[in-house]
Order: sequence, then structure tokens, then C-alpha cells
Amino acid sequence: QKSPPMRGMKKLPPSEDKKKRISVQNRLSSMLFKQKEQLKKDIAKKRALLEKELSLEITKEVESLKQQAQVKLNSQKSLHRKRTISEVQSPQTSPLAAATKKRRKSDKMLSPESPQDDSNDNIPGIKKDRMYCVCKTRYDPAKFYVGCDICSNWFHGSCVGITAKMSKKMSEYVCDECTSAKENDEIYCLCRQPYDDSQFYIGCENCTDWFHGRCVGILQAEAESIEEYVCPRCEPNSKLNYPNLKKLNSKDHELIKKTFKIIQSNRNSQPFREPVDHNVNPKYYEIVKEPMDLQTIEGRVNYNQYRCLADFIGDITRIFENCRYFNPQGTGVAKAAENLEEFLAQKIGGVREKVTVNK
Repeated sequence: QKSPPMRGMKKLPPSEDKKKRISVQNRLSSMLFKQKEQLKKDIAKKRALLEKELSLEITKEVESLKQQAQVKLNSQKSLHRKRTISEVQSPQTSPLAAATKKRRKSDKMLSPESPQDDSNDNIPGIKKDRMYCVCKTRYDPAKFYVGCDICSNWFHGSCVGITAKMSKKMSEYVCDECTSAKENDEIYCLCRQPYDDSQFYIGCENCTDWFHGRCVGILQAEAESIEEYVCPRCEPNSKLNYPNLKKLNSKDHELIKKTFKIIQSNRNSQPFREPVDHNVNPKYYEIVKEPMDLQTIEGRVNYNQYRCLADFIGDITRIFENCRYFNPQGTGVAKAAENLEEFLAQKIGGVREKVTVNK
């Protein structure tokens, strides 16, 4: 008996086999393309996330650097000299070593091409009979001058080696005498302490010494209105020095209590009513050497602990100085300190008048 014949494999025509291979290749290519596109999307997403994180880190770093720069700038601005250029009289005057509140650059560099030079009245403090520069000569509108940011003296550019072109690139100029005073660590004020860039100073017109505003009872905000300041050593019975340093009696203490309540009730006093929270500002007590707040002052006022009006003004001033030294200019707390100091400057004149007549 014959076995059934084997059924053979049916071969596809060449054209169909080719189509099948092409179809498989197309599917593979499509899958590969989709995987590539998905991979690109994943990479782009991760890159965007990394760029965002990097941008946040850069922003934080920039803000930190800005804050540090502003703190340094505030410390440079803390020293304020009241004497104007017209009142610089002696080459032996030793200017306080720190950056004062800088004048505008246009006022600081005076060149013969400037319209300011057409009239001495347009240049603050310039007078024909005063001596300027290291050469001690009268002002000459035909010459170029550069002003020191600390002592407010003016110097011929030719005498100090500065041209008008060079001055345009300068942010500040400090004369040799002021530089020397800073490096020699001189002592100042009634308290005879070295210079401290966190404190406000005012210069005496008679003895050329410098004094902490807090030691002599002068607010930085009222210094601009004082035409000529003479210290307690030179003129102890002046209308400023006598009430500031007079020993307080019972009427004076009651007056200070009323004054303090007025300060405390001002809306700008809110940030300063209690000590700075260490948890909120952990670095505050590392930077600020002598912290002060209204709560501490209130205790001293209530217990009549202030010996003279200058002591009371000094503690209030310490709040403002600390704020300016720690907080960048333009911040809310800095503006509050500025407004509160202006408010006190308006009131303190009347307080001095009453202290003067109280017996």
C-alpha cells in the first residue's frame, strides 16, 4: 500500500515576500522613530527642570550678593560730615576715616567745560576767599577739581594726578589725608573710641574732632539743618549742647516719658518695638554690635535711668544706625527707620527747649 504523498510547502511569490519585508521594516522604523521622539521629549523635560533649578540657585546667589553689597554700601554711607567745602580751613584737619554719604558725581567732579563753573553760586559751598587743594590756593573756575568723598575738600586734578577723563570712570575719590586717618586707626568723640563704620559722626567746626551723634545727642536726620556744629568741649552752653548734656530733673524725666510714648505710638515704630528675633534673623547679632529696641528703652525711661537727654537720643539713634547697617536701603524696615527718625527730628527741637527752661 502506497503512503499518501507529502504536501509540499507553498512558496510565496517574490513580489509578496518583498512587500512583507518592507512592511516589517516600516513598522520597525516607525517604532524606532517614536522611541527617539519620546526620548527627545524626556531629555527636553529634564533639561528644562535642571535649567529652572539652576536659575533659582543663581537668583538666590545674586540676591545674596546684592544684600551683602548693600550692607557694605550702607556702612559706607553711615558716616556723615556736616562741614561743607567752604568751611575747610586747616591743613591739619584730620578727617574721619569712612565714606560719607556721597554727593552726586556731577557735583563731585568740576571741570572748566561744565556749566556749573560759570557761577560760584552753582557749586555748593565754593567761595572765592577759601583755600582748597593740597596747594592751598583759592578756587579757580578755569581749572578741573575733584572732591573727596570723606572730608568734602576739593583738589586740583593736576595736583592729585586725576584728569577729567579719568574722573568719569571713578565711583569715588578719597584724598591722602583721609586714607591715612583710616589706616592709622585714630580715636574720636567724647568716648575716645576708634572709628566704627556702623555709626553716624558729625564734625566740630572749632576743634576739627569728630563725634558720634549718639554721644552728643544729634540725630543724623537733623544734621542737614545744622549750619555749623560746635562740640560740647568748645561750646558747652550752646542751644544744642546745654539741653543735650544737662543732668535731667524730675520734670525732664516726665517730658522724656511723654516723648517716648509719642515715638512708640508712631506707626513706623512697629518693627523696632521688640528685640530682633534670633530665629528670624540668625546673623543679626553677629553683624550688629550693640542691638537696641524700644522695649529696652521703655524700661530705662520708666525707671529714670537716663542721665541726660543725649543718652536717651543715643539709644534711639542706635536703633536707626543698626537698621541702616543691617538692612539694605529701600527695604520696608529701612524706610520705617528713616520715617521714624524724620518724625523724631521734628519733635526733638521742642523737647530741647523745654529741657533748657525746666528747673
